[in-house]
Amino acid sequence: MTPTHAAALESTRDSLGVFKEIIAALPDEAMTYKPLPDGNSIAVLVSHSLTSTHFLFSCGSGLKRSFTSYRSGERAPSFEVKWATVATVTKAIDDALAEFATILANGTEENLAEDITWPDEEGWPLRTGALSVVHAAAHLREHVGHAELTRDLFLAAKPA
Repeated sequence: MTPTHAAALESTRDSLGVFKEIIAALPDEAMTYKPLPDGNSIAVLVSHSLTSTHFLFSCGSGLKRSFTSYRSGERAPSFEVKWATVATVTKAIDDALAEFATILANGTEENLAEDITWPDEEGWPLRTGALSVVHAAAHLREHVGHAELTRDLFLAAKPA
């Protein structure tokens, strides 16, 4: 594993650990609580984070992916989570971490330096494998922050 892939995995382990801390003491109903009608629940934030991280880590580890296929095949359903429990969300996190470790372990320096083009997505920026991996870790952490806020709003709306 390259140092860049290893750093991304370490950052991801930390972020997913925070996700698990956020949900650990919550009731199941908090997983699908939306603070606003157009907002995202914790389950959706986790689901989207896991699918996007998988996609971007794959791209930065030499696995050629179609952005259009990702958007319609994985990304879209990740925003449609209507039912989840703390246990199912925790399992999804654990399963994803194991898969991320496998993907990143196969990444090479050449994959990091490689330009990634998106022939099926006009106007999508050219990225390198390194930018894809770094963006994945940053994007994941952004949604961890969203989940922390959603948890706090849930707790404020449901006083003990």
